[in-house]
This record gives sequence, structure tokens and C-alpha cells, in this order.
Amino acid sequence: MANCCLYTAGSAWGPWGGTGVATDFSGRGYETIPTGKGLLALHALQAHGRVQTGVIPGEPGTWIPLAGRQSSFFSLLAPGNEHAAHVPENSP
Repeated sequence: MANCCLYTAGSAWGPWGGTGVATDFSGRGYETIPTGKGLLALHALQAHGRVQTGVIPGEPGTWIPLAGRQSSFFSLLAPGNEHAAHVPENSP
């Protein structure tokens, strides 16, 4: 199959709140990925040819460890960074 030029992608997903085993996570205080936003993210990953990525719900400050906020690895996502990635609240 390696010679068939098949596209392969790997995605690490946060918990989906509308379906699956994480449907009760929001009731326990965790942010979850709404099904509509998850499907939009999947479409974007496929449209842009992402082969390895992670999709995590919530503001970065909720999942970046305190010690990691000074790391260059998280520098564009860390709270307080003027260039931080941000998804508008009203986005689908």
C-alpha cells in the first residue's frame, strides 16, 4: 500500500463533548470540543494537508503547564503574548 500514494494523517484530539466517551466531561469542569467545531477542524486539517497535529479545546492558559509558559515551544500560544493564537468566541 505504500506505493499507492495514499494520504495519512495523525491527529491528537481533545475530548469531544457531543459524542463518544467524553460527553460527561463538561459536567466535570473540562472544556470539550463541540461536534460542529471538531468537524470544521477536521476539514481544515484535511484541506491544509496537516499530517501531524493536535486539537485541544479551551484557551491555551488552561492547558499549558505553568512551567511551560516560558518555553519557546509554547511562546506563540502562551497567555499574555501579543501574537498569541486566538479563536474568536463566535466562531463556528
